[in-house]
Amino acid sequence: MAANNLNAAVAIDFSLIGTSLHAMYKKEKEGYKILLIPSLQEDSEGVSFDQLIKDIKGMVSGVTGSEPANMDEIGNTLKSAADDPTRINLDEVRVKLNMAYLYIDKTTPEGILEYAFNINIQTTGLIPAALKNIITVDHLGIAVWNTERAQILNKMSIAKIEDYLGLPDTQEGA
Repeated sequence: MAANNLNAAVAIDFSLIGTSLHAMYKKEKEGYKILLIPSLQEDSEGVSFDQLIKDIKGMVSGVTGSEPANMDEIGNTLKSAADDPTRINLDEVRVKLNMAYLYIDKTTPEGILEYAFNINIQTTGLIPAALKNIITVDHLGIAVWNTERAQILNKMSIAKIEDYLGLPDTQEGA
């Protein structure tokens, strides 16, 4: 009888930017696979911009051992703008990760890295009070992806302009 190869899988539920996520890790003889599964989200308020800056600084300092100076610069610039009520109100800005997908396959020499992120920023505080009678912006949606898996893009409600208009996919700039 031949010796069996060790295969192991681990699943984890965790939260990122106030969003509950589910991921899997599978160890195989040739390498490993990681899958962050896109899942429907319950209503979440996301996180404040200030909390997001603190979390990013904490992550970077945990990895590098020092806090990133440019994050302080970004935070200070936004806070100085927010101190002037005619400019912006950062307390009303919330960042929410709607859905995320990540697939890493290191079982072959070339490997695979696919991702898709769908982020919503509630931007009501970004419009200066003086302009609110003229224009309002309720939210900003940002999608970033490199996968072409239709089932992932559909589940995450990511559509390209070509999809809406029924045009051929050009892949340039995508």
